[in-house]
Amino acid sequence: MNTNDPKHLENPVTLTLDDLTWLRAFLKEERCAAEIDRQEVEQLHNDVAIRAAKVALNHELDRMSTILDTLDAVIAVYDAREAIAKWLDAMTVPVA
Repeated sequence: MNTNDPKHLENPVTLTLDDLTWLRAFLKEERCAAEIDRQEVEQLHNDVAIRAAKVALNHELDRMSTILDTLDAVIAVYDAREAIAKWLDAMTVPVA
């Protein structure tokens, strides 16, 4: 059993759409803060610290961007599903 397999979840977590949109907004704010940190890293006093900070911040930014892209896709699918459900409801003839 591969524990790195994204389909294998021992303790799955269920999130509501509100949770996902809150998480997306939070991560976008944190990504902006990391961008600012990356710009300010040049003020560190030695090259080793600057390189280490850049590597860590770049990794953090890449990971947040990947998660945000996934959240955006999930929310878009949810929105599309809701739109289709509303369209189908409007097309359904009420039974008397």
